[in-house]
Amino acid sequence: MNGVTVIVLFLILLATGLPVAYVMYATAGIYFLSVGLNVSVMIQKMGSSMNSITMVAIPMFIFAGTLMNNVNLTDSLFHSILVTPVGRMKGGLAQVNVVASLVFAGMSGAALADVGGLGKIEIKAMTNAGYSLEDATGITLASSAIGPIFPPSVPLMLYSLYAEQSGITMLMAGVIPALILTVSMMAIVGVRARKYNWPTYHEKGGFKQLLKVFLKGIPAFCVPLILLGGMYSGSFAPSELASLAAVCAVIVGGLFYKGVSIKALVNTAKESVGNIASMMFICGAASLFAQVISRSGIPALVQNSVLSITDNSVLLLLVINVAFLIIGMFMDSNIAIMIFTPILLPALISLGVSPVHFGVVICLNVVIGIFTPPFGSALFLGQAITGVSFSKMVKAMMPYYVPLILVLLLVTLVPQLSTWLPNMLYGV
Repeated sequence: MNGVTVIVLFLILLATGLPVAYVMYATAGIYFLSVGLNVSVMIQKMGSSMNSITMVAIPMFIFAGTLMNNVNLTDSLFHSILVTPVGRMKGGLAQVNVVASLVFAGMSGAALADVGGLGKIEIKAMTNAGYSLEDATGITLASSAIGPIFPPSVPLMLYSLYAEQSGITMLMAGVIPALILTVSMMAIVGVRARKYNWPTYHEKGGFKQLLKVFLKGIPAFCVPLILLGGMYSGSFAPSELASLAAVCAVIVGGLFYKGVSIKALVNTAKESVGNIASMMFICGAASLFAQVISRSGIPALVQNSVLSITDNSVLLLLVINVAFLIIGMFMDSNIAIMIFTPILLPALISLGVSPVHFGVVICLNVVIGIFTPPFGSALFLGQAITGVSFSKMVKAMMPYYVPLILVLLLVTLVPQLSTWLPNMLYGV
């Protein structure tokens, strides 16, 4: 079975409406049986490909992010940022929403964890202060896009696995793009705050009370600082950082916020196991499908096809951007990374594109996809949390697509934004 047949089979099965993971399993199974490999060999290959230190880090980051939501760290983070000068800006609660997402990103690395945990706190505070529910939801969804780019980042870790790149290198590659995205979000919030006269946060209590609130949040701030320090120093592998995040969450939540209890830990385990099981099931399918891609010659086929059209790497990246923005509307972001990384990366490397640069570009693309109709998963989660109709939620998100797309173009056209920091730290 050649590469063209594999692609056709995959598309036919996809058109039946089967979940993508099942389609990947079915395509891989048919391919391996057609070339004479039995089921036991398939299982061994799936197990060996997933027996990676990177695969330890991803479930641990998912667990750590869920744990931080359940032991009162996120609430303390939000309120401590609120009493800083950021909270006194025009539309202060909206600006705090963005900054809090950046800080929380330094612990969870996932947009949906941000929306599901910190987002509930942010939306409640904003609506109580006089923001419309639609505006509060739109800002919360948009700011959570920072999470999957700023380290630790689950999408970047997945990319490092399928692109065979260093996990720490990929995490560091997301720092500058995430900071640019944060500043861009704050700029658009500032413009809208003045245009629509969003309320300015009025501090309650005297200086001593505000100082007490701020000091209460300092232990929570230590968690992302410890993680970032470990990454910058190169002292920890991604799996060690993920474990450290979970341990720090338990210690800080227990000592300073009295949030650690048997109930909190059990709820964390229940939420995490479901998410992790789903992720591992998909990763198993993707690892098998990646073997099919490699064996059937699809990367060479794509490379030859691409090079026959253009040998301009910038033009090719722009075309890939458009394609991925469309793909992201219909396909889960993690699945898109797993499927398309081994297919596209060889062609891009042959044109001189850095795999580190491409990793940040592809992750930005798929992150935008989870906020894009008709099937953006973050939109459905936002709807479940707030009850806002889908159409109103998309309308509220519209202004924030502008900074998302502009940052994507900037990162695409200026590779140094992704490669400078890893190169400085690790000589990549």
